[in-house]
Amino acid sequence: MKSASLESVFKRKYKITTNSSHTYPVAENILDREFNVSNTNEVWVSDITYIKASFPMALPNSDHRSF
Repeated sequence: MKSASLESVFKRKYKITTNSSHTYPVAENILDREFNVSNTNEVWVSDITYIKASFPMALPNSDHRSF
């Protein structure tokens, strides 16, 4: 392969979904990974989960409460 200047090509096993070079405002990290709270409804967090399907789609997860 070297003598013919050929290289193997690997398909990525995952798709990169984060665009870190955008110009949109980014929210301040006020929790700083401190998820231990003393009262109900003091902190709310959420997540977006991507599920592989036959067509492109993104399903937002419901809000999760940290107790």
